[in-house]
Amino acid sequence: HKPLCSSSTLAVADLAYFHTGDSMVHTAETQQECFERQRDELIVLQAMYPDHFVEEEIEDGTAFLVLTDAAVLSVSLPACYPLEELQLSCSCPGGNATAVAAAVQELESMALCSKENEMECCAELVARFLELAEVELAPPEAATEHTAEVEVFPNTDVE
Repeated sequence: HKPLCSSSTLAVADLAYFHTGDSMVHTAETQQECFERQRDELIVLQAMYPDHFVEEEIEDGTAFLVLTDAAVLSVSLPACYPLEELQLSCSCPGGNATAVAAAVQELESMALCSKENEMECCAELVARFLELAEVELAPPEAATEHTAEVEVFPNTDVE
């Protein structure tokens, strides 16, 4: 699924971008507004999640990673995000495949709803991903260790 707004779509740069399929037209002014909205959202994400957020430059937009011990969320923003849907993927080597698929589906639904409303959604996506990574996507041994620790503390406190 390629970004709908790319500079290679039309030879006349900075005028308008015409696309088949979704029939979207984005003017240079619209693209500039999208760029500014993306930049503002990325600044907020960097401030909110300095230990988890890594920005990447890509050819037709911006991308970023959200890193946790259990999982990595990769998000690509097309040049005309939030007017166009972002792309995301999740890598969770130690996680349950069903839980990972459910998490990705939930995050993709959030992104689609955001696109339909032409609203930014990265802060909500990152917050939800971090919750999922801590609870749903954590490797089973991490959950077992946590449970064991919780059981140990009451035994040492009560005599």
